[in-house]
Amino acid sequence: MAITLSKKESNKVRVTSNDSTPDFLLSKIVAGSTKLTVVETNDGGDEDLTLDVDQTSIDHDLLLNFIPNEHIDHTAVTLIAGDGLVGGGDISVNRTFDVAINPEASVTAAPTDEVLIADASDSFNIKKVTVQSIADLGGGGGSGIFAQLSSSVDQEPTVTTPVVITYNTQDDIAGMTHSTTVNPGEITIDTAGKYFMLPQPQVGKSSGGSSQALNMFLQVDRGSGFVDEPNSNIIVSVSDNTATDVIVLGITIVLDAGDKVRLMQRVTSTSVGLGLKFTALEVGPPTIPATPSIICTMFSIGA
Repeated sequence: MAITLSKKESNKVRVTSNDSTPDFLLSKIVAGSTKLTVVETNDGGDEDLTLDVDQTSIDHDLLLNFIPNEHIDHTAVTLIAGDGLVGGGDISVNRTFDVAINPEASVTAAPTDEVLIADASDSFNIKKVTVQSIADLGGGGGSGIFAQLSSSVDQEPTVTTPVVITYNTQDDIAGMTHSTTVNPGEITIDTAGKYFMLPQPQVGKSSGGSSQALNMFLQVDRGSGFVDEPNSNIIVSVSDNTATDVIVLGITIVLDAGDKVRLMQRVTSTSVGLGLKFTALEVGPPTIPATPSIICTMFSIGA
């Protein structure tokens, strides 16, 4: 048996055999990924014949399972730049988009506004942060979260157990919540972060010959009731019945939104007028401002 190859017409090959067996040659064609292989065995040994497929002659529209409209006209599809971007065009060529902020309207940023950043701690992947968190990186400057509260009355405990120090004046406050009538000793945190608190009470007593002591310390309510803040106590001993002493307590503390803070005082005697003392305005000349029984300053120092 012999297999004959002959040129039938341009770019095509005719494969014939002189074997009389029906469909003999057809049964010898083996399909490959990009080729057709004809394998025939005779007395002279195995003969392999490879036919290259001319893909330029294939009409894919006529192939089995062809899906029409799968290919698109690249000039009919347009990429459009959105807010803050310029560029775009049809997809017949590569297109570039650039950030362009100048055409956009200018606004005053709010603390919860968001900004895109390249996160250096995460392979510079694009993420978002709030304007408030950027302001906090500056150590709290300009963060707009602060309070200065004071009291214009004496606060002399009538018990020797700790009592709440209160404020009846809001000298200035922003980004925190305080009431001069409902729980006036409590400050509620609106934004989570690190805070610095600086209370300055004016301590004195009005009678008695022996030295007495006053403690002041911080309590925090993180959702389960007020508890003493560790290592926040200061103590002052008072022996003079006419002098006053201003003591200072500086506290740095991390707080969550909704947390509450308050200051407590505790005296060793209730019979000598021991406590926080208010001094009224002195009319001059010279005029001396009133001295609150306590001034408390508190502000954000970072996220």
